[in-house]
Amino acid sequence: MEWHLEKLIAPAVWYGAGFGTALMLGLRHKVTDIFLSRAGLRIHTNSDDVAFEVGGRIERIDSSARKSIRKGTDRLTLLAINKYGISVEVMFVNLMARHVLLNASHENHHTRDLDSNGAEGYIAEKTNEILESTRIWSKQFPVLTDALIEGYVCLWIKNALIPPLRKACFEKIDFYQSLLARNNVSESVKEKIKTWLAKNERYVRCIDELFECSEIKNKSYIVTQP
Repeated sequence: MEWHLEKLIAPAVWYGAGFGTALMLGLRHKVTDIFLSRAGLRIHTNSDDVAFEVGGRIERIDSSARKSIRKGTDRLTLLAINKYGISVEVMFVNLMARHVLLNASHENHHTRDLDSNGAEGYIAEKTNEILESTRIWSKQFPVLTDALIEGYVCLWIKNALIPPLRKACFEKIDFYQSLLARNNVSESVKEKIKTWLAKNERYVRCIDELFECSEIKNKSYIVTQP
């Protein structure tokens, strides 16, 4: 009996090893992750597909946020038309002020800038950029003070920037959490997803800090909109 069993075991082992080798050779260009756990050996071949899925989804979320920020920016004017009229100079001042903020919406670096510079640093940066772009009209329009432009930036942040930015971060967080719950996502990809998830959770805290900033609460009312 033992002799027969050994005769059966040996071919089975060799067959299993051969099958496993053939399987690995067949998948050698597709295997992206091998993970051994108590549940057994898991071989993933779809990491590229998951990466493509992540890239497409995040781009759609960012694109939607950019569009919303642009729409909100277009509604704002630094010099209210019902107060300063529609002269060429007034139009140029409003155009240049919006141009700075529209560039920011295209670049889509808000969360990174907030994370690096903090709320007050972010406000100061945008205020200085608009001050530089409108400086040539400061004598003609003495109202173009640091306080007015800072209020304009705060109004933009409060009404045009924060709502879509916060929405985008939460959409990404929900998406990343759904990927972590899936069984067909490799462990190496999940480790990357965890870093992206943590980054967006940190961004939400930065956005909330910006919203609660005293400048946003107290200075966004300085600018009178048409």
